[in-house]
Amino acid sequence: EGPVVEIETTPVVEKPSTTDLAVTGDTSNSLSKRDEADKIIDKHVKLSIGAGIIPIPVVDIVTIFSSHYILLKELAKLYDVPVTEEKGKQVVTSLLGAVGAPFLGHGIVGSLIKGIPGFGSVAGAVTVSALSGASAYSIGSVLSEHFENGGTLQDFEPKKIGTFYKAKFDEGMEIASKLNKDFSSTASTSGF
Repeated sequence: EGPVVEIETTPVVEKPSTTDLAVTGDTSNSLSKRDEADKIIDKHVKLSIGAGIIPIPVVDIVTIFSSHYILLKELAKLYDVPVTEEKGKQVVTSLLGAVGAPFLGHGIVGSLIKGIPGFGSVAGAVTVSALSGASAYSIGSVLSEHFENGGTLQDFEPKKIGTFYKAKFDEGMEIASKLNKDFSSTASTSGF
């Protein structure tokens, strides 16, 4: 008799049918959409932070706006929400305005200050990258919540979500600041 070999088997889990979902109220499909939305948001937070580091004033702002628009389109596609270019840009613009003049002012000043060699470029990059990461997080959070609840871009009303948006923006600032610190410490230990 030769040696005994044990073979591990992984049980196969079958996906429930749509009738099983209706009967049991299983929301695993919804949770997977939420998980996918979170991955999309995370990707765009990082892209927006990277765009904020672009050293050329105004180019960074245009790139950030484009990233936010693409974020909207990706979330809309995930939730099967139709989006036109005009309506999509209108929603992104209104959400950026929902944070108010201080955000827009800091973002524009941060972008323009990058034109000052040395400290200006560093200070501008830190400011713009944190603000853009936070805005991507808040836009993504608000839209995914709206779409998750069956909303569309046609019934989206930015004025009604001001408090929620601001709370998500503040969360986004914490996340973006942490990512900026992580990037800075990685860059400094890597010799950048």
